[in-house]
Amino acid sequence: MSSLLLYTELSFADVGVVMLRYLLIGLLGLTLAVSTVNAHECDADDQCWYADPAGSGTVCSFQNPCTVETATGKLSAGDILYLLPGVYSQHYANYDLLAIINFDKFFQFQTPKPSQSSPVTVKSLVHQQAIIQGDYSQQCVVTDNDYIHFDGLVVRQCRTSGIRIYNDGSGNYDPDDGHYVHVRNSLIENIQGPDNMGGVYIGTARGTVIENNEFRGNVPVPATNGNCYSIVLFQSADVTIRDNYFHDTCGGIYFKHGERTTGLGGYTRIHGNTFANIGTTTLGKSGIWMNQNRAEIYDNLLLGVPIVIHPNVDGTQAPNSTDASIHHNTIVDSAIGLDHRRESPSVGALRPTVEHNVFYNSSYSIWQYGSDQEFTDGIGLVSNNNCFYSSAGDQVIDYFSGDGSFGNLGDSYSLNSFQTLLGFDQQSLQADPQFIDPPGGDYRLANTSACKTIDAGVRFAPPAPQPIDESLCFPVRTSGPVVLICL
Repeated sequence: MSSLLLYTELSFADVGVVMLRYLLIGLLGLTLAVSTVNAHECDADDQCWYADPAGSGTVCSFQNPCTVETATGKLSAGDILYLLPGVYSQHYANYDLLAIINFDKFFQFQTPKPSQSSPVTVKSLVHQQAIIQGDYSQQCVVTDNDYIHFDGLVVRQCRTSGIRIYNDGSGNYDPDDGHYVHVRNSLIENIQGPDNMGGVYIGTARGTVIENNEFRGNVPVPATNGNCYSIVLFQSADVTIRDNYFHDTCGGIYFKHGERTTGLGGYTRIHGNTFANIGTTTLGKSGIWMNQNRAEIYDNLLLGVPIVIHPNVDGTQAPNSTDASIHHNTIVDSAIGLDHRRESPSVGALRPTVEHNVFYNSSYSIWQYGSDQEFTDGIGLVSNNNCFYSSAGDQVIDYFSGDGSFGNLGDSYSLNSFQTLLGFDQQSLQADPQFIDPPGGDYRLANTSACKTIDAGVRFAPPAPQPIDESLCFPVRTSGPVVLICL
C-alpha cells in the first residue's frame, strides 16, 4: 500500500487530488515523498500551467489540466507549461498551419511578452513522458515566435520536421522571427519527409540552442529523395549545438546557405556531440556538413561519419565556408573534408584551422579541385598538432589531388611529406591513440597515449543520454505552497 510523507501543509482535499492524479496515470503502489521547495520556477511573476491529452476546460491547473491549444494561449513571460504524461496527437491551426504545439507567426503571447531573460518553457512533467506524436502527415512542433524553450519531450512520427524554428521568409533578423529558441533533454525520432528534412529545422533564426537531445530513426520518404539530417539549418545565426547523441539515423547536422549578408551569420558552435551509425542513406551521410562562416566544431566524436566544410553557394553571400575552426574532435573510420567546388574555381573552404584532432583510420582531404595559382597562393590553411593513426601504415593526406583538378600541382602526401614539402602539421604525429574503452563508447585517451602530449581528441566520455534526476520529481501548485512530489 502507498505511503504519503508530508513535509508541508497540504489539506486532505489537496492530498486526495494528488493521489487521484497518480492513480489515473498508473502510478498506484509507488511511494510518494512530498517536500516543500523554493517556488523559483513559479514565483509571483510567473505561473505554471498544465495540459493533458484528454484535458478540457480553461483552468489549466494540475488538478484540472486543459488542452495544449488552450494552455499555450495563457502563456506569458517566464511561464512554464507542463505536459502531463501521455500521447499528444491532436493538431490545431494558427491561421492555416497545423501542428500539435503551434507557435506560428499568428500566435500571440499574453502580456508581458517572453524575453531572453524570461522565456516561456514547454516541458514534460515527467522526463520524456509527454509524447508529441504525429501521423507522418504534418509537422509536430512549430514556432515563429521568440524566446521559447522545449524541455524533456518526445517528438516522433512527424513529416518534414519534428520541431521547426523559422521565420516568415523575409530574411530579416528582427525580434519576431523565431529567435532564441532552445530544445533540450528531448528524444526526436522517426521523422520522415522529402528534401531537406530534419528532426529539428532551423531557418533564418538567431540564438538557437540544441542541447542534450537524442536523435534516431529519421529517414527520407521516398528513400531516394533529397537530404535527410537530424538538424537542418538555413541561414541561421548564433547557433549552439552541444552534447547531443545522433545514432541509427540518416544524418547528423546539415548547415546550408550560410549567411545571406556577409557578417550576419554570427557564430556557430558545435561541440560535445556523439555521432554513431548514421548516414544510413546516400542522402544524409555526414556527421557535420557545414558551409556557414566562422563555424567552431570541437570535442565531437564521429564514428564512421565525416566532418565536411563545403562551399555551397545557393542563396549565400560569397565568400562562404570561411574561417572554420575544427579542433579536439575524434574521427574514427571516416574523414575530415575541406571541399572545393570543382565547377566553380576560387570557391572553397578558406582559412580553415584543423588542430588537436585524432584521425583513427580516417582520411584528410583538402581542396581536391583547385588551380595551380590557388595552390601557390594558399588557402590560409592552419593544420597542426593532430594525431594520426592508420592500421594500413602511413597516413595519407590529399591536398589539391583530385583527378581532373584545374591545375597540375597537388598530390596525395604522406604525413612526413606533408610536413617537409608543404610545411603543414609540423607538430603532428602518427601514433596509436590508445582509446580507453571503444566498445564501451569511451574514446578518451589513455594516460600513456602519445597523442596526449599534443592534447588531441575529445575530452569527454560520451554515454548515451540518461534521464535527468528531476525526472522523478513533479512540481505541483496546490491551494497552499508549491510542492515537489518525488517517486
